[in-house]
Amino acid sequence: GFLSELYVSADWAYVGGGFGKRGVHSTIEPAIHSIPVSCGPAKTAHFPEILELGQCRQLSVLQGLQDLDLWRGTLSAAAAPESLRDGWRQGNLRRLGATQRVLGCLETWLPGSGVSGR
Repeated sequence: GFLSELYVSADWAYVGGGFGKRGVHSTIEPAIHSIPVSCGPAKTAHFPEILELGQCRQLSVLQGLQDLDLWRGTLSAAAAPESLRDGWRQGNLRRLGATQRVLGCLETWLPGSGVSGR
């Protein structure tokens, strides 16, 4: 969508709001572009990708305005080192193709596939 087009050109992204019942905003969408991402703390426990992105230092969960100021300061002082961005890119590449893998599994469960699924 529109946000994805923006993330392509962005140096960083703050994902705000939308972690409601359905988790409207995705932290994966900006992360796929190998840029630093941040979000607020609300309901982040419901999204395992937030923990994973935090562990590889691509995502920072900010507790308030002071954290936001500190995070933005680190971004303006120096961009994420290329070694970090390379690691993020490699992680993203390892995850590509999930849709095809899921569809392949589902095909074995379809009528006429010869597999009962039980």
